[in-house]
Amino acid sequence: MVGSNATLRSGILCMFGAQAGLIVSDSAVRWMTSSSVVPLPISEAMLLRGLVTVPGLLLIGLLIPAAGGLRIRSPGLFVLRGALMATTTLGFFLGLGLLPYAHSLGLFFVAPLLITLFSTLWLRERAGAREWGAVLLGGTGVVVMLGPFGEKWHWASVFPLAAAAGYALMQTLTRRTRSAAGPAEMALSAHLGIFVSSMAFGIIAGGGGFTSEEAGEIGRLLLGAWVWPNWEHLFLSALCGTSAAFAASLLFQSYRLAPGAVVSPLEYIHLPLAALSGYLIWAEVPELSTLTGAGLIVVGGLLILARPNRRTL
Repeated sequence: MVGSNATLRSGILCMFGAQAGLIVSDSAVRWMTSSSVVPLPISEAMLLRGLVTVPGLLLIGLLIPAAGGLRIRSPGLFVLRGALMATTTLGFFLGLGLLPYAHSLGLFFVAPLLITLFSTLWLRERAGAREWGAVLLGGTGVVVMLGPFGEKWHWASVFPLAAAAGYALMQTLTRRTRSAAGPAEMALSAHLGIFVSSMAFGIIAGGGGFTSEEAGEIGRLLLGAWVWPNWEHLFLSALCGTSAAFAASLLFQSYRLAPGAVVSPLEYIHLPLAALSGYLIWAEVPELSTLTGAGLIVVGGLLILARPNRRTL
């Protein structure tokens, strides 16, 4: 019992660390693709991040025994995780580039709802009233923040929703195959998928021949011409790549150590952290609905932590 409780707490702590690292990484990528003096297409920003993230994950796998090593036990699962993560990342950053920050993130955070649903239906993990209550409370907070079926709805909302579905599938797969791969191997497969797909975008569309003024912002973000990176790009790439490497390892470790129904609601802490990042970096002042929704999300996450001695599922 003590060991299982300690494992559960470790999974929760890994989730908190992962979310902090992801905020740093996401903010750096958003700056490179939208706020930089010379904005980059998403694929180029992802490739630059991967030049740091992939070697970082290799070092983590080789030097930290708890990361589980880098032996590829199942090549098929390795490739599948990479494909799901590439799809998730593309949709996520297209959403950030085309929608307000809070709106895009809020829509993406239907993912914990999907993870809990998939974990219950597919993995047969038991979710109690506390877990379902936390997820539903967090989902209510997202609705309060965004009103996704009201005037704030935009066609580009399909991108963060697609990213949420891909992410939920990937993390449910992580839980299903946790004995078949360590966290470093899982994280490496995901980020190699992003790296390889970004390189393919660069080879095919990096010259800018597939976009035009009529394509607008989505054309620039998706198919824009690559440029030679400057020192700002290189610094931000190092920052987001390092934080993404550690965040990815912690995230996969969290889903390996604890059931999806337990740790997935804790991903909602990303929203208030993102609101803080938006205020500090881009001077975005959250609206009352944003603050109210974020409060509901935080309360939902605290429901999971309110009973530290709960039996593992």
